[in-house]
Amino acid sequence: MLALIAAILVSQAIQAADDLLSKLGAISLAHGVLVGYVEIYVCKHLMEWIGLSLDWLVVLLVALSALAVSLIKIHRTGTRWILAFNFGVLAGVVAGGFLLV
Repeated sequence: MLALIAAILVSQAIQAADDLLSKLGAISLAHGVLVGYVEIYVCKHLMEWIGLSLDWLVVLLVALSALAVSLIKIHRTGTRWILAFNFGVLAGVVAGGFLLV
């Protein structure tokens, strides 16, 4: 259970770091997909490092946390680039789940 929480926290830290870096450049759907995939990639390796395997429950929880953060950002700003980026993050998480589980 602790590993699951750590995996979710790491994925959210990646998203937060990306938000900080995004202030310097353009955000797009492709960038969001890459970030979402990296979140699942890191979760997979974190889970393997502690002796567990990535499963769909972890992917689902990461996707739900990414969706929650996305909805908050979209509600606050409402801009198209935020919408495109956050849709990309969710798509990247799901794609990472299919490729890495």
